[in-house]
Amino acid sequence: MNRSNVIAMVVLGLVLVGSTAQVQGETKYFCADADNTWSGSSGQNWRTFVDHQDCTNGTRVDAPTEADRAVIVSGKTCNVDSTAAADSLEVESGATLNIEGAAGNSLTLDDDGDNDTTINGTLNLLDANSLLAFEDTDQTISGAGKIVGQDDAAQITVAGTIELTNDAIIEGRLRITGEGDFLNHGTVHANVAGTLHISTTAFDDDSTALWKVSSSSTAILKVNVTSGTAPDLAGAFEILNDGTLRVDSIGFKTTGSLMFRNGWIVVAAGSSVTFSE
Repeated sequence: MNRSNVIAMVVLGLVLVGSTAQVQGETKYFCADADNTWSGSSGQNWRTFVDHQDCTNGTRVDAPTEADRAVIVSGKTCNVDSTAAADSLEVESGATLNIEGAAGNSLTLDDDGDNDTTINGTLNLLDANSLLAFEDTDQTISGAGKIVGQDDAAQITVAGTIELTNDAIIEGRLRITGEGDFLNHGTVHANVAGTLHISTTAFDDDSTALWKVSSSSTAILKVNVTSGTAPDLAGAFEILNDGTLRVDSIGFKTTGSLMFRNGWIVVAAGSSVTFSE
């Protein structure tokens, strides 16, 4: 092989590498005014295949796809009114992302680049059909904001392992379900009338976790492990103001603290609960 052929092969290799790097996705920002949102003049909606104005450079680009990181900028509200997807998500402080409740409205996050889902604002699951799906094997929910469920049947589905970090909050009423493992290192708070139901294959926590039930109406935090493996927890439990902890898991145990005031603990037949230091 002569020298010119070697040079040609090296150049071709560089071109191929460069082409591969260009398909890793982009960061796309929801931050324009009402007439320049992701869905143009029709409102503040996240709709696939409809262009929006990227506020970083003013160009028109497609709405985020499963390859992109989507950022909801402070002061803006975005509504998921269709089947939406992103690689990862950031909701900045002062921003709101609503997953609306019509059938088929969902947001799927399938992280391929070890990017956190960062919630510093508010992510609302508005209705029974609202769905937030974590498809990757290992994802982290970070930030000092909150995910709020507003219907017992709204769902967060977990395919792999989801870790809720120290400052993050999931509250309201909804279902956290799926074949994966839910790790609470933050706060899970049933704080309205209804049920916040955790029914993943496994769940765990650490000593920084808070599991809380409190409401002027009847709030229920229901936990059951579908694999049959006994949860062995370390976080704190607070059951206050007519709230109920409902346990449907054999050998449920926590070594964390228990604050119990005007609340209820209901243990299903065949289940058991141990609080110990």
